[in-house]
Order: sequence, then structure tokens, then C-alpha cells
Amino acid sequence: KTLVGVALTELFGFGHTQSDNIKSKKTAPEFNRNIVAELKQYPFVYADRNNHLVQHRSGIRDAVRGLKGKPVKSVALYWGFNLPHVTIHRICADRVLNRGENHQSLRADETRAHEEVIWQFISTAQELAVNEVDQIIDMNIEDSPEEAVTRAAKGLAPLLGLEMPSAERIKEAVEKALAYKPGVKKDIKVSKPSPPRYFALLAEVDLKEVISDALQSAEADGNEVPEGIRAFWDHLVLTKRVQPRPHITIVHSKGLPDSQALWDRCQHLQTLSTLPTFKFRLAELVTNGDVMAAVVEELEGTDEAGQEFVRELPQDVRQRLHITIGTKSKEVDPYQGKVLVEQWKAGETGDDCVSLTLNAVKTNGQLKGLMS
Repeated sequence: KTLVGVALTELFGFGHTQSDNIKSKKTAPEFNRNIVAELKQYPFVYADRNNHLVQHRSGIRDAVRGLKGKPVKSVALYWGFNLPHVTIHRICADRVLNRGENHQSLRADETRAHEEVIWQFISTAQELAVNEVDQIIDMNIEDSPEEAVTRAAKGLAPLLGLEMPSAERIKEAVEKALAYKPGVKKDIKVSKPSPPRYFALLAEVDLKEVISDALQSAEADGNEVPEGIRAFWDHLVLTKRVQPRPHITIVHSKGLPDSQALWDRCQHLQTLSTLPTFKFRLAELVTNGDVMAAVVEELEGTDEAGQEFVRELPQDVRQRLHITIGTKSKEVDPYQGKVLVEQWKAGETGDDCVSLTLNAVKTNGQLKGLMS
């Protein structure tokens, strides 16, 4: 967001104020005052903050409403949640890692504590409603810097009555933005992360979208969807019990010391400068009325480190690879997903167990040490 702001300021002469430059503990009041001060000098101001909460947006509206004789219109550059949360997290975490020390406070280190901060932003973000701002320009988190600035400029120029800059000018503005160094550095004390409880592949998949599409596709093709699958899935969606952060557990601390070798290999991968990405397929949907799981097949590493890791995976781990989609209630331990998959593969499930083949559901993920 700051890169886009610096580039737009270079292109259009905007005012630009950053929340991250504020050193006081309560940044919101000062940030809002800074916006008002900038509006007294510039016709357009870039309010540089995540603004991911309703209270952030309402605070800005209330602050600028007090400007006498200056009705203020608001335009949101909106990076929406149109990708799986795990994908959004990976993209953001990689960018924080790649920028190194070039930020006021959120800086990466060997503990990867920044990753938990990003999860907090994602998990607390509140969707932008159309009545919160006057205009919305939809952004794309996967855009390169030049693509992002071009997208913002194309949206803003006609709205603000400004001339659309040339591709060459945009390129120059992006280069200046990439060279930008913040003038403020905060010494933020970040607690050392607790040791992980388990290591898992974070699957870059939107379970609600993928499974709903799979059920609809099967029904459209004239294939019978078992009533147990349909009923349990509808229950998970209705009760909001679909796993929001789908993962494939590789090894749990409860398995130590017997699984120490595998645990050590997982820890080693976390020390690499570039985390390996793994590909896999969701092959089968299984439920027994208490828990639903997706059986994982065809696990592959996409680089040498990942391929070596997969080659050394014990056979018993390969046999239980799965994603626990959700449980009937909080009284059911998600661990039962593992038990169900092991029983299903061994042909030891009862009559209450039903399954549905998933066609061509392929995705990817990275190995992470997790607490919950």
C-alpha cells in the first residue's frame, strides 16, 4: 500500500500521510488529524493505513466531515479477500521478508514472528461495505508493483479529473517508490514465538468454494451425492464450522520422541531462505456424521528440498495425509479426521461412513510450524 501511495503521490501530486510514521501508542486520533491537515494543503490525500476495520473507516469519515466548506469524497483502494486466506498470507509474508529492514515496524527476522502479525490482520479484517465510501477501486494482491500502480491510476484518473499518466511515467514512479526509505524506525518489541505444537502444510484452498462447487458439479453431471455428505456439508456451512485455515498435519509434538527425525526435518525446512512449495490433490471427501475430511494424494515437492522431504516421508504419514474439513460440534476433536481417514483407507469404517470422489481438485501449500 505504501509503494502504491508513494508512486501515486509522484504521479499526481497527492498529499500522503502514513499511520506507521506515528510514534504515539494511540495512532488513530493523530492519523485522522494528519489527514485533515493534509486536506487543507492538497486536494487529494492518500491515507496510508490498512484501514481493515470498520472503526478505522468510520473514524476517517468522522474526521473529514468537520472540514468547513469542503465536502470530502472518499475512494477506497480495496484489496479484497478473493483468494484463500492462506494464499494472501503467503504473498504478504513473502513481501515482508523480501523488503528486509525497509519498514517502520513490521520487519522479518529468523523467528518469522511477522507471519503471526499478518495472520492477525487477516483474521480480524472486516469486509468493506459499499456504503462506507463513495467509490471503490478493486485491487489485486497478486499484481506486480507496476501493475498495482497502473490499476490504481486507471481507476483514480477519471474519478478525480486527472490525466492518465503514460506507461513510462508509471514505470519511473514505481522505481522511485521501490527506492523509498521510511524516515521513521520503531523499536517494536515482539515476543519470541512459542515453539510450534505441530508442523503442517497450509493448503492454499477455499474449502467452501471448492467443496460447494464439487457437490454442484457432481449433481449437474447426474452423479448421486450421498445424503450423508450433503447433509453434513450443509451443517458445517450453516454452523460456520468449515476449517478457515485448512492444513495437512505432518507431525505433532504429541508424537515425540518417536517422530523426532521427522520433526527435525520439518524444523530444518523452516531455516531455508525460501520455503519449499508442495503440490497435492484432494482426492476423496469422507464423513461419518461427526467429522468430515478430504483425503490427500499425489504429494510432490516443487524444488529439490521439497522433493527430498517427500521422498523421506514415512509410509504411515503418507497413508494418513488429509485435511479435516470440519467437525459436527466443538465437542468433537479435529483429530478424529485423521482416525476416519486411516479407517477409511483400511476399509474398517462402519455403515455411517460415506464418501465422494473429488475430481481434479489440485492445490499447493508450504510447511509451517503452527500453534493452533
